[in-house]
Amino acid sequence: MKSKMIGVDRDGGMRSLMQMGAACAKEIRSGRQLIIFPEGTRRPVDAPPDYMTGVGQIYVSSGVPCIPVALNSGLFWPRRTFMRYPGTLVVEFLDPLPPDLSRREFITRIRSSIEDATNRLVAAARQEQAQLFGRVPGSRPAKA
Repeated sequence: MKSKMIGVDRDGGMRSLMQMGAACAKEIRSGRQLIIFPEGTRRPVDAPPDYMTGVGQIYVSSGVPCIPVALNSGLFWPRRTFMRYPGTLVVEFLDPLPPDLSRREFITRIRSSIEDATNRLVAAARQEQAQLFGRVPGSRPAKA
């Protein structure tokens, strides 16, 4: 409540989705910026993308540009573990998407831009880790 987060009712169906879209649009009109993870949660590096339709509804309801962001943090802070691995975490702000796309086009474009950039960042980070440590930390060593 203190951080003024907008709650997500994952079991609420279409009604909940519409309410969330309206709440987000109201907050944006008041001057607030939103940070949304379009998959709803972190996923393991190299797992197939699973973008939620809710992010598309928020985008359409808000009527503002969206700035996609790619990052490689999954290599250094994997989900469901307390392990942290060394390396250079990169956050890259991508080209904004205009406010007038259809929900389907928005999801297609945001997925493409984020996944392409994330794959590039992960590959570069893996190369850096291999040079520094002889292997990517957290991965299993190759069998001889």
